[in-house]
Amino acid sequence: MMREGGGNLEERVRRLEADVEGHDRELERLRSRLALFMQGTVPERVEPSPGASVTSREDPVAVPGSGVPEGVPEGLLWGTETNRSSEGAWQGLRLPFELTNLRRWEWWMNKVGIALFLMGVVFLFKFSWDRGWLQVLLTPVVRVGLGITLGSALVWVGLRVYAGRRAFAQVVLGGGIGTYYITGFAAYGMLGVFSHPAAFAFMAAVTLLAFALALRQGGAALAVIGVSGGLATPFLLYDGEGALGGLVLYAGLVLAGAMGMYLFKGWRSLLLITFAGYWTVLVTGYAGVASVGAPPVADGVALQVGAVFGWISLWLVPSAREALRSANPGRWRVPELGVPELGAPVRAFVAGNERLLNEVTPARLISFAASLVLLWMTQLLWSPAGTTMGLVAIGIASSHGLAWAGFRRVERGGRVPYTQAIAALLFATLSLVLLLEGETLLLVLAAEAAALHFLARRLSDRVVSFIGHALFAIVGAWSLPLLLGGTLDRLFDTYTLIPFLNAHALVSLAIVALVFASSTAIGQPEVRRVYRVFGHAAVAGLLLREFVYLVDGSYALAALALYAVGLHLLSRRRPEWGTTGGAHALAAFVGLWLAGRLAAGMGFPGDSGTAVFNLPGLADLVVLSLILVCSWTVGGGKVILAYRLAAHAALLAWLWREFEMLPGSPDAYITVAWGLAGAALFVGGLRRDHAYLIRGGVATLFLVVAKLFLWDLAALDPLWRVLLFLGFGGLFLLLSYHLRNLWNPREDDDGAELPAPGEHISRPSQ
Repeated sequence: MMREGGGNLEERVRRLEADVEGHDRELERLRSRLALFMQGTVPERVEPSPGASVTSREDPVAVPGSGVPEGVPEGLLWGTETNRSSEGAWQGLRLPFELTNLRRWEWWMNKVGIALFLMGVVFLFKFSWDRGWLQVLLTPVVRVGLGITLGSALVWVGLRVYAGRRAFAQVVLGGGIGTYYITGFAAYGMLGVFSHPAAFAFMAAVTLLAFALALRQGGAALAVIGVSGGLATPFLLYDGEGALGGLVLYAGLVLAGAMGMYLFKGWRSLLLITFAGYWTVLVTGYAGVASVGAPPVADGVALQVGAVFGWISLWLVPSAREALRSANPGRWRVPELGVPELGAPVRAFVAGNERLLNEVTPARLISFAASLVLLWMTQLLWSPAGTTMGLVAIGIASSHGLAWAGFRRVERGGRVPYTQAIAALLFATLSLVLLLEGETLLLVLAAEAAALHFLARRLSDRVVSFIGHALFAIVGAWSLPLLLGGTLDRLFDTYTLIPFLNAHALVSLAIVALVFASSTAIGQPEVRRVYRVFGHAAVAGLLLREFVYLVDGSYALAALALYAVGLHLLSRRRPEWGTTGGAHALAAFVGLWLAGRLAAGMGFPGDSGTAVFNLPGLADLVVLSLILVCSWTVGGGKVILAYRLAAHAALLAWLWREFEMLPGSPDAYITVAWGLAGAALFVGGLRRDHAYLIRGGVATLFLVVAKLFLWDLAALDPLWRVLLFLGFGGLFLLLSYHLRNLWNPREDDDGAELPAPGEHISRPSQ
């Protein structure tokens, strides 16, 4: 046992010694790497030595954009004790400074320093210009030479220290290029040392130098400075002369160089600056010639050629690089963001998704935006008709379609072909907007939206589905004013069109059918419900629009009431296709409209024809009957009661309005009609053993009694008063005498209390 235990102890000692040696080697490696990092020459990655058992809170790989070099544990950079091995090898290890903060200070200090230096160069030229006493010593030639010397010194320093301090060297090189640009501008515009051709050649040479240094040193900032200075050169040296074609040619050359650099380097900042700068040059050139009148045809052609070249370059080159990167990520990689000081805020903004910072590029967005700018520039230059612009949009859509077919061979299932397909779809839709108009365009957009929904369901594509939603939203927003405006026009004007046999109605019906058909292709239940609710609302609005001008709206009111009944039935039998809330809302609208019609007719008898047997009266009778029918299609005692009370109140109002047309004593006829209606309701409730029918009948009879005393007693002739009081007195006595005989209770619920709506009442105890 002792030998066995001793053997275990020896093995543990050997393992411990090996771990200590591994930790020592790893510590020495990290120290070497830290020294290289302080000099600005960090290797790509340092793999831990075999046997090292260093564990840390995170894998020692730099978070892109954070300024943390790969291979350095986080605890070393921030002076914490989080990165330590299980045996505590890193315990107590701290650095006397925070490396990330040091890099941040260095970044800001060299940027501020070079900015102050360039301002000093500008002030030097300004100072020498303002002080005449320096002109003897600092002649214009000397001042230009001094500027060139300063720029050359900065370039020399940048190239000299580049091997050890890359970030600092790039800032200094950028300052040298900026000094050259300032010197060239001052030599031409302020000092008159250079002629226009010489100054232009000097600035172009500076731009080429910036491009060469950017490619040689791998600095995106140098490329951005070169593109910015190159595109600004024609405006810095503008002397009021020069052809617009030369400006377009020069800007195209700068664009070609920038796109060549982007193709090989993939600098995102270069792509964005080039896009903004190139189109700014073209628009500024157009504004210059258009300010004195219509631009000449030659200038318009030059600008159009420049716009086409810019579109092709900014569309195809970034897209081609994205496709190549997908096929060979190692060869066509995307450089990381070069501003570590901004890494933490940007990462916080993207919620920790660093992939967005280092993999996503603006290439796809730029390719689509370039097509839009080309279309806008064409409209700006020539102001063509809508048909011509539609053909241009078709040409752009076809180009994106061909690009989709080509990029599919390079990048199967990738994002670049998908982007080209979406762009082709959007520009094809735009061409339809430009080529078509009126109901034809409305129907075509709805048909396209429906087709996109079915395509999105097949491909499970959210973007295509979103475009379909957007198109239907446009169609709905366009149709609503037409629907409301057409309804108002038909209310106040005379129309001879046959309902539903006109272009707008047929197109509207087709759109509604497409909406309902599209709802079957939508996966989200809530979105599907929205489509169907709006479809039912559109049908109701269409019924109102087509029938509202016929017979004072009677046909429209009856049609809406019938649709409310159908919608209630559909909601009960096929809930996924109906909408109970929509059915209630439509029934409420019908009820309010009917109440307004009845209130407008009561007390003001018109000349609409014979009482009861006139078209508006019959239509209103049909409507209140349909409201009563709705009560059999809904669920819930309170809802049923509300519908039946509304129908009963509408019936009493309808009787008042219609019988008021009768000659002689219409008030007496109204009282008789109400009394008969109340008695019928009371008797029907007794025979059906229905509590609410009985209560409604009793309430109506007492309403008749109130009318007898409050109205008829003073308004009717004595003979009618005698007849009504005798008649209704006898009616009450007759009903009370035959109450038990009329009541037909159900035998299975004797002794029960008054039931809920729709239930029977019980027989009282004998």
